Amino acid sequence: MKNYFHIFLKNKVLGINILGALSLFGANIVLKGVFTPTDYGVYAILVTFVSVVFSFGAMGAEQVLNRFARISDSVSFDTYSVIFLAGSLFCGFVLSIYQGLAWVGLVVDTYIVYLVTICSIYSMVMYNYLRLRGDFSLSLLYTNLWKVIFFILTLCTLFIDLAIDEFLKLFSLLFTLTCMTLLLFTKFSNIKFIKWEDKKAVVLFSVGSLINIGLMTLLGYGDRFLIESMIGLEQLGTYFYNLTVFVFPFVLLANYIGFKKLVSYKVKCTSEIFKRDIFFAIKLSISLVFTVCLFVLFFNILGLYSVWLGALNVDITDSLPYFFLGITKLLYSYFSALSGALVSSRNIIKLNVVTLFLMVLCSYYLLIKDVVSVNLIIYLLSFIWVFRSASIYIAIKRQRFTALS
Repeated sequence: MKNYFHIFLKNKVLGINILGALSLFGANIVLKGVFTPTDYGVYAILVTFVSVVFSFGAMGAEQVLNRFARISDSVSFDTYSVIFLAGSLFCGFVLSIYQGLAWVGLVVDTYIVYLVTICSIYSMVMYNYLRLRGDFSLSLLYTNLWKVIFFILTLCTLFIDLAIDEFLKLFSLLFTLTCMTLLLFTKFSNIKFIKWEDKKAVVLFSVGSLINIGLMTLLGYGDRFLIESMIGLEQLGTYFYNLTVFVFPFVLLANYIGFKKLVSYKVKCTSEIFKRDIFFAIKLSISLVFTVCLFVLFFNILGLYSVWLGALNVDITDSLPYFFLGITKLLYSYFSALSGALVSSRNIIKLNVVTLFLMVLCSYYLLIKDVVSVNLIIYLLSFIWVFRSASIYIAIKRQRFTALS
């Protein structure tokens, strides 16, 4: 046990990320057997809302701050970037509250929406600020402890009869207390504000960040809004649970691969290297499919002997569209890294515009359909990820980089 603890201390950054991911995974799985289908749908709504606010709460302004910051003995921020961040935080807060009250506020108390919004935006800003200071462990605590809180409350539900409203109230209060506690350990010394970038550079980069992060937020979470509004709350809960079981392993690996490959592709990337990586990703995806299927079958068998475990059973015959979505996300992580390393800013803007147009077309198709199924939404979403991946590769080829000759 001491050896494992020592390893964790030496790899705190990776350990905190894994702790957060596994905590949310555990909460999503266990609560399926604790809450009613409707209550679990409410839980899925709040988790989705927190994730969306973390992703888009500052409307991409945190990327502007990171882009124009300078780091030496102190952290220096461009004045225009800070002004833009303040304006974006205000707009993002108003937009998040509006969306939260219109969607989450229908099923939870209003003050929960306010507390969760404020804490999520604050945590996201602190995460980016502390990364610039090099305090990676504390920055990751800001983005992962809310997941741990969900898991702790989940363990409490196994011993205490917590209704969904009590569960969400406790989460919002603990989330607030956690942010206040982390603030005590956050340093704000050696900060300078210097005017060195022209307004045009800040504005152009800001617009690009806003479009890109907004688009990726829609791609990442828009499906849940569609399912809840077009099919129902209970179906959202089922979809959310199936995502956790079938897609989570792919997303977890995709996040790690995207981070690692971005660095390696900046150093060296040829057509042969990239094709070899894609071939490896396909083999990895097939292995993951078989592994997940074995685990699902194992727990389904255990569910025959336990009422509680029986509530966690999933129909493996419904897994095909989820596996397809997971595989497309895993493959996209390589194309995303390739895009970040080699695709020009102009081509990224074109790619985002075309992707947005395709999303609008898919949404319109769903609106005119008499009957909309979860599987249809999954396949359309997967098609968008595949289209975006192919477009990135085509853009690289057209740029005729010598690195990919």
